[in-house]
Amino acid sequence: MTIAEIEARNTALDGLITEAQNAAKALVVGSSDFDAAYKAYLDLKAEKAAIPAKVAAAKKSENAEKIKKAATDIAGAITQLIAAMKIDDLIGEKLVKLSYNLTTDEKTAQTVATVLFNPVTRLASTGKRESGKRTMIGNPDGTHQSLTAFVKAHAPEADWGKYPHTLVDTQPKFEAFCTKYGLSGFTYQKGSK
Repeated sequence: MTIAEIEARNTALDGLITEAQNAAKALVVGSSDFDAAYKAYLDLKAEKAAIPAKVAAAKKSENAEKIKKAATDIAGAITQLIAAMKIDDLIGEKLVKLSYNLTTDEKTAQTVATVLFNPVTRLASTGKRESGKRTMIGNPDGTHQSLTAFVKAHAPEADWGKYPHTLVDTQPKFEAFCTKYGLSGFTYQKGSK
């Protein structure tokens, strides 16, 4: 049912409930006719009580179509924008995945939008990390990654050199790297030896 149909039924139920209640009042309590009339009254009251849940379900259903259309429209617009900006040529490979994120800058409290082209999904343990021998970089979301993975994720390939991890293998180098690339929220976690 649509929201309009549910609301129309809700309005009709008000009159039906009143009629059923009056019909039950006119009968002898305990008679089979009274029981049937009172059951009809209670059924109508139960239907009326279920109206908010039906409205919520109808809104969800109607919104699902709108959301699907909006997603299709956005995908089409992004596809046209990618083609117009020649992103495939710019990044040197076919763009197959795009990540758009909104975050709030901790220092300025401004909303910052970021876009990543062909982002790599990293699997990370959700459990607590045991102290290990490797130095790791702690991400703002609580996960960890190796020094090499951190450099490759945040610096252009031209800056990597032969051994990317050496750009962040000490606390001062890590801090300089974060400053150079405007990174915040990451932590340098030195492993035990």
